[in-house]
Amino acid sequence: MLQMTDTTRKIWAGVMAYRTLVFIVIYPVILVAVPLLNPGEPGRAAYILLLMAGYWLTEVIPIYVTALFPVFLAPVLGLIPSSKICPAYMKVSHLDPFTNVVWITTLAHTG
Repeated sequence: MLQMTDTTRKIWAGVMAYRTLVFIVIYPVILVAVPLLNPGEPGRAAYILLLMAGYWLTEVIPIYVTALFPVFLAPVLGLIPSSKICPAYMKVSHLDPFTNVVWITTLAHTG
């Protein structure tokens, strides 16, 4: 059986205490191999897909934040211009109920 030394135990305790932060930082670095091994648009798209899947499964970042990754990563990685992807995320029909909720909440708080 493997015996842990005090130093190993302290390192492991530190990693476990900050496991969320460690995953948020190290996971994208590991995934950089995907676009490097598969250059072009498919590799960059796979990077975004795997990054979102990893964050969704582990829930280290809230899902609603992770869902917005394509909005800023796709234009940065040169997959699609933001003028084409942003309308898919926010249309006027989506904005109307949100506006109503804001108005109702404001009226409820102010009387």
